[in-house]
Formats: sequence, C-alpha cells, structure tokens
Amino acid sequence: MKARSLAAAALAVAALAAAPPAAPGAPPPGALDPSFNGSGLVALGAGSQLLGVAVQPNGEIVAAGQSGGSVLVQRYTTGGALDGQ
Repeated sequence: MKARSLAAAALAVAALAAAPPAAPGAPPPGALDPSFNGSGLVALGAGSQLLGVAVQPNGEIVAAGQSGGSVLVQRYTTGGALDGQ
C-alpha cells in the first residue's frame, strides 16, 4: 500500500508540473487538477513500484517502474487515462 500511495503522489506531482499557470479564479498552485483522472491522482496496481516519471512536451506523462519482477512503463494522457497508443 505504501508503494501505491507513493506512486499516486508521484504521478500527481508530474501532473502538476505539466499544468499551465493558473488563470484568475483558478485553484491555487499546487492544488490537484480534477480534470486529471477525475481526482488529480492515478494509482498503480498493487505490488507496483514507481521509479521514475517524465512529462513529455505534449503534456503526457510517462511512468516507469516495476511490477511483479517485470519492467513497467505506462503513459498517461493529459486527462489521466492510460494512453492506448
């Protein structure tokens, strides 16, 4: 559970890093963006360990780590959904 919470937090940080500056009347900087997966967070599966996060120029987020002894690389759209491409 600890690794899952850490992974969700890391993806939330990446989502915040990819966000444009706040517009007037918008939530304060550092607030989770509910347009990202409905909550601003994405949780990896149980037993997964997140080792790195990168934000691509188009705003998509790539998460890398391991799950069950295998390499795990997932890309998320700017809306927080897994990118099927």
